[in-house]
Amino acid sequence: GNLRVKLAEGVIAAGEFAASDGILNGAPADGTGGKVTLSMKPHKKIQAHTYWLKTDPEFFNPSANIAGGKVESGLRVTYMAWEGTVFGAETTDSRDEKTGSKRLATDMKIEQSFGTAKGEVGLKHIEDRVPASQTEPQQDLVTDTARAKWMAPFPGLPRLTTSAEYEWALNREADIATLGSDFELNATTKLYGKQEWISGGATSAGATSGNRISRPR
Repeated sequence: GNLRVKLAEGVIAAGEFAASDGILNGAPADGTGGKVTLSMKPHKKIQAHTYWLKTDPEFFNPSANIAGGKVESGLRVTYMAWEGTVFGAETTDSRDEKTGSKRLATDMKIEQSFGTAKGEVGLKHIEDRVPASQTEPQQDLVTDTARAKWMAPFPGLPRLTTSAEYEWALNREADIATLGSDFELNATTKLYGKQEWISGGATSAGATSGNRISRPR
């Protein structure tokens, strides 16, 4: 179920609750999950959004898009310095109660509009804790990355937006290059496509290792 309440002018609280009751891989998948959010707009140039969520280890509900055994909180703040220029900061703290893994991620960015096109530069700091296994000790990984992104409508096709992004790690040999596009079929439907080229290190999904791979999406 969902609940949405306006607490004051520019302040909205919301809550979501989901439950699962079934069998997954021969084991009970009976659990609950919930998320609480608070959105604030104290000034016309400032927006803030914070949330907290938790799911039981046995929770399984594909429509909820939240894994079981997860505890996470986050805060995102944006400030429009002037027309077309936005500063943003976001932090997320999460842990997996089933595996014991933890992640703390902080992201800072600047967005600049150029007519219908938009550019973005940003920095990211990630702290990952990978629990010990039978063959490997516990690992604490720290990754710092920088990125640049460009988005613009395709010439002659205003419904088609293309993007190019390059992110590289500052403290290890790693990078990720991304080309993407989306096509607006109508006011409510878009088609998306993405191609990534990854080398070992940190990606948008976390720390990895290995040789360069190509991954379509």
